[in-house]
Amino acid sequence: EILRHEYAHHFMFRNFPAAFPMWFSEGFAEFHSTARVNPDGSVDFGLPARHRSMELFQMGQLPIETLLQPNPKKLTGTDILLIYGRGWLLTHYLSLHPERRGQLEAYLKALNAGKSSLDAAAAIGDLKLLNTKLEGYKRGKMTYMRLPAAKIAIGPIEVRELSDGADAIMPIFFRSRRGVTAKEAADLAPQARRIGARHPDDVFVQLRVAEAEFDAGNLAEAEAAADRVLARNPDDLYGLMYKGRVAVARLVKDKSKDQAAWKEARRWFARANRVDPGAPEPPIEYFDSFKAEGIEPTANAAAGLKAALGLAPEDTGLRFTVARQWLKEGKAPEARATLAPAAYAGHGADMSSFANLIIGAIDKGGAPEGLNAW
Repeated sequence: EILRHEYAHHFMFRNFPAAFPMWFSEGFAEFHSTARVNPDGSVDFGLPARHRSMELFQMGQLPIETLLQPNPKKLTGTDILLIYGRGWLLTHYLSLHPERRGQLEAYLKALNAGKSSLDAAAAIGDLKLLNTKLEGYKRGKMTYMRLPAAKIAIGPIEVRELSDGADAIMPIFFRSRRGVTAKEAADLAPQARRIGARHPDDVFVQLRVAEAEFDAGNLAEAEAAADRVLARNPDDLYGLMYKGRVAVARLVKDKSKDQAAWKEARRWFARANRVDPGAPEPPIEYFDSFKAEGIEPTANAAAGLKAALGLAPEDTGLRFTVARQWLKEGKAPEARATLAPAAYAGHGADMSSFANLIIGAIDKGGAPEGLNAW
């Protein structure tokens, strides 16, 4: 159930980059967490979330207004649990009950048109009545939906055994990818280096070495690992990326003003982008290199940054960077639309509050006021 819940989040945020209130974001994930795959290959959706029984029957009620439009900074742990349970119930009710057909879609459209969650709830009708109906719904007989196996197209699935080197370095890969402190990075780099020495021709291993060494600030060692990768595959996306990252880091460290050197460093990201136009990292780091140099990004760099958000709409940090770039270009509606998904994020009260602050400033005075508030 936990895995399905989190995969549902990933699916939603990647494929439907819009503003979703916390109750529906969590309700959508809970709705799909109980999916059941049957022996004939069909899949059932909307089965009861029995793991939320305590929230629904023993922990009291959350006011419907709080459910629809909570203040993230004022939510208690109990409130959040109630939003998960009640959010599932409301999602199930609006999705599968015949008398509510079309209301959820109308509500979400109104929300994304700029209305508050409570104002958008006019599409659902009287809130007191809704609350009463929900109480009866959770005690009644519920329906669910079955997706026949014939309607599910599954592409080829390839499974391969890890190389000995990949198997050895996998724990380091997980820790590096999760994010490390300076001390953790310093501890991991020697471990990665030892494994890398035993597997010099394993591209996966050498990329992990490059990552660990780069995180520890060992630029020469990181570049050497990237060179070993590119010797095996001159078009390896991340081998090219680490060459660019090392080049930029050196220029920052030297406080370089050599424009030719900065241009040369950026060529690694441009080359990586040509290798895989569908990867978001090259245009992001190409854009960031201008900030690292201390100059304004070019129009081409800004266009690439915006395209990257289309490739990775689930990246909230990138969403904020793109929104600020829109504001700097005077494009207030675009900035507002970019920030809206972050404004309703259930996890991360500070992030949500900041997005709402900027949106409020944009609504008050357009792009200049938004930038001023930023």
